[in-house]
Amino acid sequence: MARVAKGKHSTTVVVADDGSSPVGTDEWNAAPLDTGMEGNTESTITITSGEITVTDTVTIVAAESGTADDLDFVTYANTNANDRIWLYADAGDTITLRHNQSPGAGEGAFITASAGSITLSETVGVLFIRRGTTFYQVTEVTVGAGDALVANPLSQFAATTSAQLAGVLSDETGSGAAVFATSPTLVTPALGTPSALVLTNATGTLTSPTLVTPVLGTPSSGTLTSCTGLPITGITSSTSAEIATLCSDETGSGLLVFGTSPTLITPVLGTPSSGTLTNCTGLPLAGLTTAAKTEAIGIACGDETTVTAVATGVTEFQMPYAFTLTEVRATLTTAPTTDAGFTVDINEGGTTILSTKITIDATEKTSTSAATPAVISDSSLADGAVITIDVDAASTGATEAGLKIWLIGYQT
Repeated sequence: MARVAKGKHSTTVVVADDGSSPVGTDEWNAAPLDTGMEGNTESTITITSGEITVTDTVTIVAAESGTADDLDFVTYANTNANDRIWLYADAGDTITLRHNQSPGAGEGAFITASAGSITLSETVGVLFIRRGTTFYQVTEVTVGAGDALVANPLSQFAATTSAQLAGVLSDETGSGAAVFATSPTLVTPALGTPSALVLTNATGTLTSPTLVTPVLGTPSSGTLTSCTGLPITGITSSTSAEIATLCSDETGSGLLVFGTSPTLITPVLGTPSSGTLTNCTGLPLAGLTTAAKTEAIGIACGDETTVTAVATGVTEFQMPYAFTLTEVRATLTTAPTTDAGFTVDINEGGTTILSTKITIDATEKTSTSAATPAVISDSSLADGAVITIDVDAASTGATEAGLKIWLIGYQT
């Protein structure tokens, strides 16, 4: 549409002024237009793919289909900078005007005051002004008779009581009437530490006063029963026992302990995060981890060259102390050269302690590489228990020699 300013003649004279030609009455007296930008006539515009092309300042926005639609852009060809548009929803339609969408060529986005979407009303318009190619919402601030202005003093308010004033404060102290500087009457105030104070006309006595950081000098008498914060330097020399009576959560007894080289008597140390026990004595085995107290008892069952034959009681010995087995092993100086039939049993008091006996495979010298590992069925060996070693089977090559048995575990 051609842009026509509000209040101008509907027909414009296009002939150049030659200084002598009159203007015809039809052109001069034609009724002014009420349409176009800044006109008063409203236009109903249907949304097309999220945008409208405005033709009048007052625009009724209709949904493209159905009764609900989103409005994202204005085609701004019919508008100029600083033009204003009023937007309303068409009757029965729900139009959501969306904030700051991404416009294409020839399109202007809406910037709302709330930075969020607006639902257009059928009766209450939303005003936008074009700045650049973007349409910004104009918010109206109405100053009424009851509004407080920052330029005016508090006299613009009605008379206010002290209690009413206190009701709008969040950091007041005390209660009662508001206080001004000249001759106020204070009721039981807590004065803190005044920088200056004259008590010439003061009367009464100080009963249970609260003194803040006073310098008391050397009082002739006084009771500090309820005092707190008393520094330790203000106390005369005390014994460890006297200090203990002042504590309510101490542990242990005896002398007060300081950090450097203290002597502790039977302390319970809990689980220290670190510690060095180089000079410690009397450490019980029960206090060690299994790995720390593990030992091995090795028993030779013959010499190094004589073939070890199948036999019962090849070696017998007695346990020197109670022992908990964690592993058993057998080793040979000369390995079996043929099949894997070399088998050894360990007995305590004539009864085997193994549910799966020790075997050494062909060409191997240790049971640790056996295809079938030994399984301990009785891991507790008594102090003084009689231990016997049996060779239950030998390889067909009969080359095995230098048998040793290893009992691995820890004292109990």
